[in-house]
Amino acid sequence: MCLIDPDATGKRVLAGITGGLPAWSPDSKWIAYVDLELRIAVVHADGSGVHQLPPHIDDKNQDCNLAWSPDGKQIAFTPEPAKGIYFVDLDSTHHLTALKAAGDDICGVSWAATG
Repeated sequence: MCLIDPDATGKRVLAGITGGLPAWSPDSKWIAYVDLELRIAVVHADGSGVHQLPPHIDDKNQDCNLAWSPDGKQIAFTPEPAKGIYFVDLDSTHHLTALKAAGDDICGVSWAATG
């Protein structure tokens, strides 16, 4: 994974961090992403402190959409194909909860600024 400043300068490679679908935390200190093992992980913006989150959700996280809560305490995601929205609480042993959808698949998730 690499970081590039908005003006296309300052490219920095985060050594050893491989994956995709990055999402910045609201305070810009962390990046959530899907690693090559198809697990959701978070890493400090400088590439240190990698933490893998809860177990796979049916091994299809490669197409999931990640979104941080406005307070940075949870990550919501929708694995593909999604029949629900999953929430990971980052403050308490990475507890995983789910909201199941009835009917159509859910194709993305985002938070309101107020949570």
